[in-house]
Amino acid sequence: MKKPGTIQKDFKAKPSQDYNLLKEKGLSYVQELSGKIWTDYNAHDPGVTILEQFCYGITELGFKTDFPIEDLLTTKKAQSIDTKKNSFFSPAEVFSSHPVTANDFRKLIIDTFPEVQNCWIEPAYSLSGEEAINGLYQLEILPSLSFQKRLKNYPKEGENFLSKLSDFLFENRNLCEDFDPPILLSPLEISLNANIEVNGDFDVDRLMAEILFVLEVYLYHPVAFASLEELIKDGNRMEDIFSGPRLKRGFIRDSELKPRSRELYTEKIQQLISKINGVKKCWSFGFLNSENSEEIRLPEGSYAAINTNFYEPTGVYSTIQLYVNGNLQRANKNRVADLLLDFWSKNYRVYQVDLYKENIWGGQLNGKFRNPSQYHSIQHHFPGIYGLSKDGLPSREPLERHAKVRQLKGYLMLFEKHLANYLAQLGHLVDFFDPTLDAEKGSYFGQEYETNIGKDELEMKANLGSDFSHGKKNPQTGETSLEWLRRKNRVLDHLLARFGEQFNSLPYQLSLKLNLFESEEQFLSIMLLQKADVLSRIPTFNYSKNRASLESKQTESINFVLLDWLNSILGFEKTKTGLIPDFFPFKSDDEIIYSNGIVRTKTQYDDFIQKYRPLSKKERSFSQLDQELSSGFSLGKITIKDLFERTLDPENYWISKTSKDSEEVEVLFQKSDSTWVSVWEGKKVENALQAIGKNIAFFRQKNIESEGMYLIDHILLKSILSDSEFGFEIRDEWGNSFARSKWFSSHTERSNGLKAFYQSAINKEFYEKTGDQFFIRTEEGDRIISFDKSLESDLDYLFDYTSDFAYLFAGEPSLSGQLSLLEIEKLRMKGTLHDQGVYRQRSLIFLRKLANGTIVGEDFFNLKSSLVFPDWPARFQERYFRHFVETEVKERVPAHLQMNVYWIDFKEFRRFEPMFLAWQKAFLKDRSDKDTVSKALELYKFLSELEKGGEGG
Repeated sequence: MKKPGTIQKDFKAKPSQDYNLLKEKGLSYVQELSGKIWTDYNAHDPGVTILEQFCYGITELGFKTDFPIEDLLTTKKAQSIDTKKNSFFSPAEVFSSHPVTANDFRKLIIDTFPEVQNCWIEPAYSLSGEEAINGLYQLEILPSLSFQKRLKNYPKEGENFLSKLSDFLFENRNLCEDFDPPILLSPLEISLNANIEVNGDFDVDRLMAEILFVLEVYLYHPVAFASLEELIKDGNRMEDIFSGPRLKRGFIRDSELKPRSRELYTEKIQQLISKINGVKKCWSFGFLNSENSEEIRLPEGSYAAINTNFYEPTGVYSTIQLYVNGNLQRANKNRVADLLLDFWSKNYRVYQVDLYKENIWGGQLNGKFRNPSQYHSIQHHFPGIYGLSKDGLPSREPLERHAKVRQLKGYLMLFEKHLANYLAQLGHLVDFFDPTLDAEKGSYFGQEYETNIGKDELEMKANLGSDFSHGKKNPQTGETSLEWLRRKNRVLDHLLARFGEQFNSLPYQLSLKLNLFESEEQFLSIMLLQKADVLSRIPTFNYSKNRASLESKQTESINFVLLDWLNSILGFEKTKTGLIPDFFPFKSDDEIIYSNGIVRTKTQYDDFIQKYRPLSKKERSFSQLDQELSSGFSLGKITIKDLFERTLDPENYWISKTSKDSEEVEVLFQKSDSTWVSVWEGKKVENALQAIGKNIAFFRQKNIESEGMYLIDHILLKSILSDSEFGFEIRDEWGNSFARSKWFSSHTERSNGLKAFYQSAINKEFYEKTGDQFFIRTEEGDRIISFDKSLESDLDYLFDYTSDFAYLFAGEPSLSGQLSLLEIEKLRMKGTLHDQGVYRQRSLIFLRKLANGTIVGEDFFNLKSSLVFPDWPARFQERYFRHFVETEVKERVPAHLQMNVYWIDFKEFRRFEPMFLAWQKAFLKDRSDKDTVSKALELYKFLSELEKGGEGG
């Protein structure tokens, strides 16, 4: 039943809707402004009547402004709120995030693959303080019951599944992380013997099904999905419910993701079965096919499975016996199987979360269409004596009276336009916040309204447009296109701030300063488009902050999420095949000859100022040209940095002074502080300016083509480590190799060797010297460590230093902690200010020796990546731009990762780019191919040089 409406006795209207308050305020202003010339403020006064009508009109504005926001955002009848035009995103889009933790990845894999019953993720190598391959994980899969049955009949399906899963893991990995080939656990069949006494009034078939269900749950670690309604009912907040990866089959609580059981105990199984309602007692529990009947330790790569075959003697239907009053019961096996399936379907059902994400959530964004922009002229409400009524004045009234009515209409129109435009602005609230930029609608909105009150039409409506087609100015509101761009940029800044994002204008301001943009309007337009692009991709950027890349077989590159973000905020073109310019021959590593022709150098300055002049302010405005660009200027020998920066600056172009337009004109270009070259000769200053504009436009385009970067995720180069030997070395406070181990054939052998080193390093009797080199041997006499031959130290020093190092890494916790604190204090006190160089932390580095003898430090793959930029584009030469990029990268990359940023010169970039593109092409074709490994090794050597300080920025 609809609740009846009530009238509140003590209701107090808001100021904008309080007619009496508005009139009182209006009269006080009138008295303040015209008290000396206007003394009659009674109700019959025309001025008071006009004030009353406008106060009444303002209450309508206040009333409509107070509409619920969902009503103001509803633009048409029987329509939902347009989420795209209002930058509204569903909870799954703004609260969810790409997997970060191991549990996140487990949820995503279990949700994505019906073949997976459960899975577990662990680091591929267990490390303590060593610097080694980090971020590499091993995934173990326990197949679902249905998949287990298929694998028995079709074993090859396991290989196909693992291949599909490997591709999925690579596409969904995080930056600087990767997965070893996943392991599909193999079944280890167990036979459980049990005698169970049950109550006689219970359904034996149902009880047997429940026993088997409890047993399978214990062995197979199933994961239950929860519905949205269940989680809300439990008191979970929306941001907590949707945190973690987006799932399709429901929500998975963290409590469902239990660790893997590697030991089975009959005592635990007996406890679980004893809790079932109807079970009186259990006896004779034991594993039939195990040396120990009370427990089983599962071997690596296997899971415990029970045999539910009806007819085999080792099946659970034969080994688990049910008794009622001491009498053995025969269960209906087919009915038990049906009931068991029913238990599974009820307890481990799935849900369709996408329905909430798309349909239900979108359907909730409804409002009532109120048409707030509709305006009804206040002239309809004036007393008839004013002549503003529908019928107007009688024809017998004198012309002077008609003229006064028209004069009053014109006077009222000036005020009414504000009322009508206010409602137009309110009615276009959606357009004001619209980030799609489908049309330039402006940020101020006006409207025409009914002016045909009586017999007169005062407003000329035909010429009042509502766009910027008339001289880049909206005649309806007076807003210029430049004002719209500035204001719309601020609106999108606000929308981005809703999602914690900030779009800095510094890169674009530098483009404007360097003349990469022809005008402020182009600067604002491009920045506006970039903001709109970022805002439309908020769900992607917000969700994929930690994600590495989205690999697609249709593309020729690895699409890193970080690169997408940097391209968007820096304004780079996203589709490029290379960054090296190819429009000139190379002269040397840092110089080029641009174009051919006669080059004349101006070195005499006495008559230079008399003959030539700089461009005027008006002449320096060069628009972007649409036709295919080329430059006819011959600049001679010039560095590539000057070529890309100085050619953009109009101040570097001078033209000869002329008194007549028909005289010869020469254009000079300033290559350096003291060198000028003649680059153009002809007639008319206009032609000279066109030539200069063409050259500037050409190099604007070349700067755009060279702006870009390459991201190398170091862990993707790990293929070079295949078939390598294992070792480790100690590095001192200066990063130099202090001692190195022997080489081992496997990771396990190296781990054992490391333990032997820690044990031997604290015993002085295991130190020995042969010739000019010191060694550490094990108790068995095996030389496990050799010290660097260049060390000029005695045995006592080596023992003190190395034993202290061993205690630091593997000593008793209290001693190791104390030494670690001392290590930190040394870094704090010395650091980068030490007179011998940068003081570092002592480290133990894992090494690999490749088949060709190359020694690779595993620390290269320790959660590291590199971002490589060319250093010659004009913006890239600015230190403010570089600082902005490096700061932005640090803010976007998780704190535990190391992102190296390099700005490399033309010579090094010519080595790097072909090398990187060749590796990327080979990697996308076959990650483990010999050609891929060879190219990866080249790239590793190049990046190692940069990391050591060769060309790093």
